[in-house]
Amino acid sequence: MDELTKLRARLNEQFAPQKIKLSLGDLIAKAIATALEEHPSLNAHFNGTEITRFGDVNLGMAVALPEGLI
Repeated sequence: MDELTKLRARLNEQFAPQKIKLSLGDLIAKAIATALEEHPSLNAHFNGTEITRFGDVNLGMAVALPEGLI
């Protein structure tokens, strides 16, 4: 996490002129999506009887707000 935090700081400094600010969650989501692309057998669903492998990576993240989870 220390290296990821350092990377985030460097990227945020680089993107500051465009007013882009990355979170650790952004970088973790990118790492997960990349891992699923590189290891397609992990990008699958098991329904109890069969395994369905997906060709696309669709990643959703929940965010906690005072009003609730979105």
